[in-house]
Amino acid sequence: MAETGIAASRGATTGADDQSYRFTLWVCDVADALARSRSFMYRGIDLQYAFKRATYFALINDPAAYEVFLAERRGERSQPPAGPTAASEVLAAYLSPHAPSQAAPMSFSDKALNLARRAAAALLRPARAGAVWMIAIQPKFVLHLEPVMEGLDESYRIVTFDDPLTDDFLRDRGYLSLNAGSSTFWQTGPLRAVPNEIGVVATLALAYDAVFRILWENAPKGIVLSEGNAPIYEIVNLAARKLRIPTICVQQGWSPIVHSGFRDMSFSSMVVWGDWFAQALLSHNPAQHMFPLGNHMIELAPARTGRPRTIGFFLQVGSRLISDEAWSGMLGLIEFCARELPGVRVLVREHPNGPLTMDERARLGALPAVELVPPGEITLQSVLRRCDVVVSIFSTTILEGIGVGAVPLVVNATSMPSYYPDVAAEGAGIEVKDFAGARDALRMFWSQGTARYAAGIAAMQRRLFAHGGAEALARIVSHVRSEFGLLPGAGDAAQLRSDP
Repeated sequence: MAETGIAASRGATTGADDQSYRFTLWVCDVADALARSRSFMYRGIDLQYAFKRATYFALINDPAAYEVFLAERRGERSQPPAGPTAASEVLAAYLSPHAPSQAAPMSFSDKALNLARRAAAALLRPARAGAVWMIAIQPKFVLHLEPVMEGLDESYRIVTFDDPLTDDFLRDRGYLSLNAGSSTFWQTGPLRAVPNEIGVVATLALAYDAVFRILWENAPKGIVLSEGNAPIYEIVNLAARKLRIPTICVQQGWSPIVHSGFRDMSFSSMVVWGDWFAQALLSHNPAQHMFPLGNHMIELAPARTGRPRTIGFFLQVGSRLISDEAWSGMLGLIEFCARELPGVRVLVREHPNGPLTMDERARLGALPAVELVPPGEITLQSVLRRCDVVVSIFSTTILEGIGVGAVPLVVNATSMPSYYPDVAAEGAGIEVKDFAGARDALRMFWSQGTARYAAGIAAMQRRLFAHGGAEALARIVSHVRSEFGLLPGAGDAAQLRSDP
């Protein structure tokens, strides 16, 4: 059975090897090192945490950054890379032999001006009388937060940031969204001098100015956002905090590596699925108040105890941790299941940000046992509900599968030591390091069933999910209303839509 030759045709990420996990941690260290050595103060706020996130996302899939990392592992010194990209500039700053730049001491007049601005802001700050805001930087976050916003029984507005795909998605759903990344809100340059020479800092300063202006003009009652890891989320948080507008982050997924995007968060509050996530994030986010209220997108169910019949494959691409060979191996594993396991039904769900190619879709769709369940057409809950076994490399669906009672098979064909949390060590599933081991595990499931994992799954489910479905939604909505000071029943349920 062929397990190679597919990834090259679809342009999957290359270069993943046994160093990729260490490279991810190295990128986090680079972001931390640059943030420690420079000043990021701008108009009375600190841009360093937004900078760390921007640095992480700029470097994590950058080939030049990976080469610098490998050179350091060999004990060699790299030359700063040339090029106009944000990654090149950040790497040049990291490799610069010069002393790090520091902000000049603030003059007496600047200090007086800052105090005057703060006093003016306190006196002139508009009342929070506008609609509740929902931040949407991808379509999947619209679907994630929509039930929460509808449950508030308040007017709400969806705010985007210069992403045509999300804007089109919202228009198709009948929403009048507000694009905070449009030229309407952006200046030609930052309102004050930026604190250091790294270009991305000026971009973050511009974003802050635009967000502050739009918040001042609209004065929302509060802001709800998903996931919390993008640089723009921290910019929104900084501007909202200055205007005393509460921000609530609602957990949407999970990364098995707590990278820079999920560190140093300080939203007014963060809703997480369960106690395990609050504990896992606490050491990286000492200033963040966390509330384990559950996952409103899935209904919790008892662990499966019968013989499995339906296997769900949840595919991932676009990460350095996933090599071309691993991608091809997953496609080959799907074919193995469809051809070798008697009576199997194989559900294949591509990632929203990494759809299958036409050739891959045709290849898998030609197998009678395979059913393609694309995210744009079929909800995740409806797919998970059908699964007895959930298979992925390190997708969030490994944990969501536990939530619905399915047994996870973690195919950790990466350089990560293990999936985090270690579900296999908890007796809540199986983790293997290669596709031969994955085939053996699936054969075992098919011959012996999954009952032996039921107790571990039930215990892990309690730690991961405080509540699920309607119960979780009700608790999240109640929390948002309380944080925003919304009176029960005071809303007019008037969503801002384009339809009459």
